[in-house]
Amino acid sequence: MSIRLLFCAVLLAFAGTAAAQPAAAPKTASTTAKPAAQQLTPEQRQAIMKFRKSMAENATQIARLLDDGHENEVWDNGSELLKKKVTREQFATTIQTARKRSGKTVSRKLVRLSRAHSDGKGTLPTGEYYIVRFVTKFEKNKQPSLETLWYHYDNANTLRVSGYTVRELKPRTSSSAPASGK
Repeated sequence: MSIRLLFCAVLLAFAGTAAAQPAAAPKTASTTAKPAAQQLTPEQRQAIMKFRKSMAENATQIARLLDDGHENEVWDNGSELLKKKVTREQFATTIQTARKRSGKTVSRKLVRLSRAHSDGKGTLPTGEYYIVRFVTKFEKNKQPSLETLWYHYDNANTLRVSGYTVRELKPRTSSSAPASGK
């Protein structure tokens, strides 16, 4: 069973929520300037940067725990949403199988930290969800992989892991490039 399939229920629901977010408007002279009421103070910008740094550090620690075989610890400290979707044994077995197939972690680079909101109308509870993505190279895989950790606030207002996936990135080939139309 692949990790992607294991978290299908959680992640597909989340992907639908994230995909439903409107695309950002292109930045033009009229859209780049914010009204004074929406400008962030230096303290707010600093708090955001501190939070982002904390999220990146936590996600790196979680990924390292998984590298070192501490899947049960990650599940034990995970959100209730994670625990409702997958058992402790399923979580551990799936990650152990994937890591055995991929080998040790060679490198890991943070590539994106983002946020999405659920209004509770789908399968996810209302709230903010945070997504941390790494490009990770494993010793047995030819291509790097995309590791993704999902977080959300639980009932105790604590940010906890609610999902994890890893999938090998496919190289672009000339046959997958768009046609030039000439």
